Amino acid sequence: MDRDRFVSISSAEAREGLVVTPAIFLTGRYLHINVCVQSGGGVRVGLADGQGKVFDGFGREQCEPMAGNCVSCQVQWRNKIRIPDTQFMGIHFYLENADLFSF
Repeated sequence: MDRDRFVSISSAEAREGLVVTPAIFLTGRYLHINVCVQSGGGVRVGLADGQGKVFDGFGREQCEPMAGNCVSCQVQWRNKIRIPDTQFMGIHFYLENADLFSF
């Protein structure tokens, strides 16, 4: 078993899964996730303010899709890798045929 992979949230092949965190306090400048994506799947991430409004440039459509097996995958949005200066935000995970272990 890979490091930090005891429990995950999974999406099935036929459906896209959505996980929305409540607004949390983020202290770093980058977002890393621990995911395992099966063939044909992908993971995208959106960042939102405390009311759930997605930050400009940090939506699902702007997120570079992640694939493969990655214990510390850095999330990127079209030429952006640093998260917004606002430290209190919600995270929206869009999963297709993937397991999300941690972030």
